[in-house]
Amino acid sequence: MEIALKLCTIAVYILYLMEIIDAQKPCKVPNGDAGICINISKCQPLMELSNVKYKTPHENMYFHQSYCGGNEPRKLKVCCPSKSTWDTFVPRPIIYPHSPTAVPSAMPITKSPVITQVIPQRPVVAPVPVSGTHGPRMAPEKLDDLSKNCGKQTTASNKVIGGQETGIDQYPWMALLEYAGNELACGGSLISSRFVLTAAHCIISQYGSPIFARLAEFNITSYPTDYVYYDGGGIENITVQMVRIKKTYPHPQFSRSQKINDIGLLELMENVVITIQNEDFIKAICLPERNFLPDFDALTNFTIAGWGGTANAEHSEVKQELSIPYVPWDRCRKNPDTQICAGGIKGQDSCPGDSGGPLMYEYDKKFYVVGVISYGHRKCGTEGEPAVHTNVYEYMTWIKKTMGIKLNDHRSG
Repeated sequence: MEIALKLCTIAVYILYLMEIIDAQKPCKVPNGDAGICINISKCQPLMELSNVKYKTPHENMYFHQSYCGGNEPRKLKVCCPSKSTWDTFVPRPIIYPHSPTAVPSAMPITKSPVITQVIPQRPVVAPVPVSGTHGPRMAPEKLDDLSKNCGKQTTASNKVIGGQETGIDQYPWMALLEYAGNELACGGSLISSRFVLTAAHCIISQYGSPIFARLAEFNITSYPTDYVYYDGGGIENITVQMVRIKKTYPHPQFSRSQKINDIGLLELMENVVITIQNEDFIKAICLPERNFLPDFDALTNFTIAGWGGTANAEHSEVKQELSIPYVPWDRCRKNPDTQICAGGIKGQDSCPGDSGGPLMYEYDKKFYVVGVISYGHRKCGTEGEPAVHTNVYEYMTWIKKTMGIKLNDHRSG
């Protein structure tokens, strides 16, 4: 009996020590100095940076690069610099070179993005000194500043039907949601300078709530900048913009068991930054100001895009696109008002990882987010089993009320 008690005491003590060690793991801050991975509330400089309302792009980058763990915002861990540097702390992130000749060897350039079976860790390269000037603060924008030219894209890429990769600048409203532990699990649509539309089940998920929205993302294996060569010597590059999520709004009547009201909003910590360099890569998609459902028939096709599963992998490393047909509700047996069915073609479907992304309908040279990818057959791409999408128009009153926009005559949601 005494031996058992001693063993139990030793085991508890070992677990206690492991918790202490785990709580203060050594790490490297973005500039390469030694740091400790601790809760952000115990790291004064990062806590103060977190509370800055309008961060510069460099401050945003530094904050994201300092992340080292935590399952939810209150448990967020950051790589905290030594206390001796707190008084002189300046957020200097790792800046990846923007010249193709200076791209690290870990990110080779080819005529198409590099595809590998395993998604590598973010590359660690020697920091590039950052000047003391971090650019202008992000100023508040009116809600419609970004959406007034919604749904338009300037891409010259040709759309390919059948689940192929997009052009680097196609569907510039696509958002990729990042959860604790760098988990990438859902998509979304930028609908204003401050809000992303997604599925409620992507907010109340097995990974918790999303922490960051990745905008201007293309190839998730080459964070933070993608370079793509084209035949003839052309080159395009795009740098992802990480925006922290301030608050989540799953629809109050969402039911996972009944698979209804699967829609939600993500409020971003700050307004999206639009610059000359990224103006073709970050735009808002249009919300449906009228009910398009009566227009849909057997000849109607929608577009979906995202980083979900493919025939060869659980997730796609490069943003994919697909055209899928409308399926009348009587052939789908779903709620005819609040849900839209589409797909059902063998091998062509939204898959895990695409959830929350937009069901896009092109009308009058603009793209509208008429649906939000909700759920489908357990084996995506099963013939005769269309995917189900939340009908966005039916929730426009709730969306506008949540966003604080003046209400028009829309359904109650």
